[in-house]
Formats: sequence, C-alpha cells, structure tokens
Amino acid sequence: RGHFAEALGSIDPDGALALVKALKGDDLVRHAGNLAHQLAGVRPAQAEQALRLVKNERYISPFAARVCYRMATVDLPRALHIADSIDSENNPSSANERKAQAYGAMAMALAVIDPTTARDLLRQGFDLLGSLNRPRFTWQTNGHVAAMLLFYSETVDPQRTREYFWRTLAMHPGPVIEPWSLDRAKDANDN
Repeated sequence: RGHFAEALGSIDPDGALALVKALKGDDLVRHAGNLAHQLAGVRPAQAEQALRLVKNERYISPFAARVCYRMATVDLPRALHIADSIDSENNPSSANERKAQAYGAMAMALAVIDPTTARDLLRQGFDLLGSLNRPRFTWQTNGHVAAMLLFYSETVDPQRTREYFWRTLAMHPGPVIEPWSLDRAKDANDN
C-alpha cells in the first residue's frame, strides 16, 4: 500500500495521502516521508501534510531537510516554516542542529536562482550552530553539521568560506582527556 501510494503521489496526491494515513508504525513514517519528499517541489501544501504524518522526532528532521531542499525553490515561506518547526522536546540543541541542516539544504537549493537569500540562509545555519554549547565532538554534534555547511559554503558563499572554516574549527572542543581510573587501567592491561 505504501509503495503504491508513493507511485500514486504524482498523479493523485490526495489519494496517496489517504493511503499513507492508513499505515502504521515504521511503514507510515517511511512512506509518508518519501511522499513528502516527492511532492515538495511540485505540490508543497500536500508535501507538508504528508510530513505532518511523520510523528517520530528521530525521523522527521532528515525528511524535513530533504523536503525543505526541494520546496525552497517553489515555496520558500512554507519551507522556512517547516525548518523552523523542527523541534526536539528532550534536546533543544539537537533541534537547532537539525534546523541548521535544513537551512543549509535550502541555501544549496537557492544558490543559483537567489544567491542573496542562499547566503543569508547559510549564515543563519552557522549562527544556530554557534549558539550551541556541546561538551563533546561526536558525529551527531554541531561540528558534524557545521562541516556539512562548510562544504556548502564553497557553492553558496565562497567569499566567506574562510570565515566558515574557522567557525567550524572553533566548534571542536579539542582533545577530550578522560580521567584515569583503576578499572580502566585493568581493562587496558587485559586487552
């Protein structure tokens, strides 16, 4: 049913939404997200409806960034609303990282057709990341998203790439020195 709904989406978006609404669990998340992504560049209102069906915060932001990328060129206000509505009740800094990722995706989409707006969106993404205070640098931190935005800056705003490089580097906390403990020393000697 989900795969059929995705195929039907380009012909009958309302019928596809009705089919997807009947799904449960992971099937609902996957097919609603894929349908939202498919419709974002041609039918933004239906894409937003499909994205609202994705309730799991773990999955909504990757779909939201993809939807924002495709939607930015046809309905920028709606794409901005979707990016700004990314929320994480348990972890507000994670929501800002995901918003920054969506802003970067929109900047890439608009780089050729509206360079001024694209540069503003990229700057806003970096500003969101710069406001975070993370204790560690792991793959899921603001440094990871900043590295992605830095890559985008070569296309979107090459004049500020050097600045973005240093801003990205400044987000790295440096080496993390973990305190010595007898248990860790024993584990190291056993290996």
